Amino acid sequence: QLKNVEKIGNYHILMFHLNYEVCFILLYRLLLNELPLEGSNNCISSALNATKLIERLVYSINDFIPSYQFGYLVNTVAIVLLVYLVERNTKSKNDNKMGTSSIKRDIYYNSFITCLKALYLDTRYWSRSLNNIKLLSDFAIMNGFHCDELIYTDNLIKIAAANSQSEFENSEFENSEFDNSEFDSESVKELNFFKILSILEKL
Repeated sequence: QLKNVEKIGNYHILMFHLNYEVCFILLYRLLLNELPLEGSNNCISSALNATKLIERLVYSINDFIPSYQFGYLVNTVAIVLLVYLVERNTKSKNDNKMGTSSIKRDIYYNSFITCLKALYLDTRYWSRSLNNIKLLSDFAIMNGFHCDELIYTDNLIKIAAANSQSEFENSEFENSEFDNSEFDSESVKELNFFKILSILEKL
């Protein structure tokens, strides 16, 4: 894990480590059958690490223009986080202990929103991210997970794509600030995280 991410302003260093974290996710997807808990924990931990790098790239690099690969990396991270949120939300509904509103704005939700903001920004340059956003939206709707920021409409995409980087940073989405130390690996134990395997295999 790259330390002191907030102090690094070199594009190539940040992209190198972002690629590393995504490769780590893709590697551990292969172990979800044999080592479900370890594989799931590592996928989520890498997704959180990657989100810090994504946020640093988008909001700290002057005149940041995403490469074609950037959208794929961000989408892979977003899928892991969304699957976790969906599974946790489903479990909370089944247990009748926690409503949707009480799980928002934590480390996982904020990390997912950071990925969404990056994907919206990416649509200014690469149309593939439009399809990625739609797939994320469809998956959330299909699984009964409501996310205000993940509403796929032509108007929303046009607004996001038209904004400049600085305008988009200060838009309706809040800047996500989180500490990776909040990650609780024990919370993954009772979740049906095997969905990540089937989804990531389609990437």
